Amino acid sequence: MKKPTVFYLLYITIAFAVLILVITAAGDHTLNIYPQSTFADGYELDFPGDVAATVEKPAEAAGSPGVNGNEAETPGAVDKSEETAGSQDTDRNRAPAPDASAGQEPWRIRAGDAQESFSVTVRDAALSAPQEIHPIRVGRFGVVYDELTGNYSNCRLISALITLYVLTCSAGLFIGWRRQIAYSVYSYNTVMYMGFGIFTLMAGITLAYGVARTIREPAEATMHTVYVLVLNSAMNFLVFTAPFLMVFAVGMIVSNIALVRREGRRIKNILGILVSEAFLIADLLIIRYGYGYLHRTAAHMDQTGVTGNILMTNLAAAVYLYAECMLIGAMIASLIPIRKRPAYNKDYMIILGCAIRKDGTTTPLLKGRCDRAIAFRNAQKKASGRDLIFVTSGGKGGDEVISESRSMRDYLVSQGIPESQILMEDRSASTMENMQFSKALIHADAETPVAFSTTQYHVFRSGILARRSGMKAAEGCGAPTKWYFWPNAWVREFLGFMSSHKLKQFLVLAGTIAVYLFLSLLLGGKL
Repeated sequence: MKKPTVFYLLYITIAFAVLILVITAAGDHTLNIYPQSTFADGYELDFPGDVAATVEKPAEAAGSPGVNGNEAETPGAVDKSEETAGSQDTDRNRAPAPDASAGQEPWRIRAGDAQESFSVTVRDAALSAPQEIHPIRVGRFGVVYDELTGNYSNCRLISALITLYVLTCSAGLFIGWRRQIAYSVYSYNTVMYMGFGIFTLMAGITLAYGVARTIREPAEATMHTVYVLVLNSAMNFLVFTAPFLMVFAVGMIVSNIALVRREGRRIKNILGILVSEAFLIADLLIIRYGYGYLHRTAAHMDQTGVTGNILMTNLAAAVYLYAECMLIGAMIASLIPIRKRPAYNKDYMIILGCAIRKDGTTTPLLKGRCDRAIAFRNAQKKASGRDLIFVTSGGKGGDEVISESRSMRDYLVSQGIPESQILMEDRSASTMENMQFSKALIHADAETPVAFSTTQYHVFRSGILARRSGMKAAEGCGAPTKWYFWPNAWVREFLGFMSSHKLKQFLVLAGTIAVYLFLSLLLGGKL
């Protein structure tokens, strides 16, 4: 297989990080001040006179070196000698109000040669009381920050690059999914790539929408708007998808009730009901409270920043959304193998056992697995002239009169398969043992051309276990199965992925918590 997708994602991350650092360090260190209030007759700016930064009108930026002790070569630039009549602070300058035709035209702050913090006050031209204060900070590399709006030097370009990075990672994950399928469909990597791909695609769409608004409406949609949107992104998507998820959850419950009625009240048969109830309760809560929550939190964060309740709610929504994406990934991963036809070059066909009838004959489910194995053998003989050996795999349960292996062998013989072409593996009690004991019986290695037959919903998991047992070339055949088996199979694959990749889950959840904490501190004015 080619280099793992994670390496390409690492290279992409490094490339974008370097590009953003270069723009941050060498970019244009100026920042537009967009008033957040409406001024019918124009507005004025007050700013300190003892700072290294300069303030200028955007239209004058090309020719004006600034206002703090520098010559203003462009007409209209603010001169430090113009002090505000009656001002209580003689060390502050006032920028005259723009013409009425200028409307809400922004002013520009250019970083000086020092790190510093100060405030710029915006007031109505006709009033003396300040209406808006912008805490300004000039940080490392000369980056200018406006803590009121969240804007900073080159913020739109950098946020656009971050959006492009997230969308590129999403595309890389989908490409990795395609490459993984081409290599082997029997891998939980297909779940990971698809689930992560959907998750990052949603995040990228949210970022793209927010950045587009800041470009289209720079005076109204600030970076603070983007931060709030990203912090609420998981809840936004859950609110949007909740009706569809509720229908899916109800469908899963109905299918599992049918499964329990036909197959009995065993733990594995009620997994889907338990998971579906959790999804259904969460969906009902989202539909009931989600819309109001989004409106309330957006207004609340504008005034008070992020509270612990807001943080925990959004974090829980992100974890729920992540689980939802992984469930979708497991569903898609389970469906792919049954559409893939094994190559007609097999030497052995392992038939995986399941419960038999009280008289020792095969159940319809087990009969279907045998019939699918026979159909493949006949198709292979017709296509390549190559015959194969059947391996019936399944031990004897406590309530069974004979082993599952013996029951399958008897059925195969009744269908015209010579006994000389059948090997019995009658010790196994699980799918993993099916694969391990069958491998030992036929002395298979990683390259031995082996097929296995099971029901469709079980192909994906069986293929994974075949590879873990060392039969990496094994390919599966899926016998048609009842519709109500599928939801439970999807839940089992989802739980199997989560339990088999604990470190990956920890890293993803830790990263999610870190992003939300960062945004919370940013919106709370702590960064």
